[in-house]
Amino acid sequence: MSKDRIEILGIPLDLISRDQALQKIHRFIESRTPHQITTVNSEFIMTAQKSADFKETLKKSDLSIADGSGIILASKILNKPAPLYWPGVELVQALAGLSADQGYRIYMLGGRNGAAKKTAEILSSLYPALIVAGINEGSPDTPGLIEEISASHSDILFVAWGAPKQDVWINQNREHLGVPVMIGVGG
Repeated sequence: MSKDRIEILGIPLDLISRDQALQKIHRFIESRTPHQITTVNSEFIMTAQKSADFKETLKKSDLSIADGSGIILASKILNKPAPLYWPGVELVQALAGLSADQGYRIYMLGGRNGAAKKTAEILSSLYPALIVAGINEGSPDTPGLIEEISASHSDILFVAWGAPKQDVWINQNREHLGVPVMIGVGG
């Protein structure tokens, strides 16, 4: 375990600022190799205690960000430095801004009833230079999904299937997706 990480019930959390997290994500993209980001809340930690696949996924995360005040409280109770607290919705917006500034391509996967398209529209209105390389509300078993994502040449993949499904799927397919940064963003 790095000095820049703590563990809560075996789940790692990074001890970096928002600026440091964005710099790290920028380096991930520039590396062109797959990296998974997780936004860990109390429910994640409890679910991981019952699911070996989810626990392993969280442990393998390249950047693990606290997404909930329960995580901050737990870190204080355990007398460990409080990790970065960055709600997922704010992280998505920051990554959209970074993408617009750097010319990075994003892909929106999952959601229901047009949520991915609507989210892409909102982010595009906030960041007119944002490049949305693809939108697909499919599920993990959608035929040709991995090939479609890979062909989009995206830099960031947002997956909205809910945890733990989205995070485990990213972990299982990260080497085949061809995307440098992948993050589960809810349901």
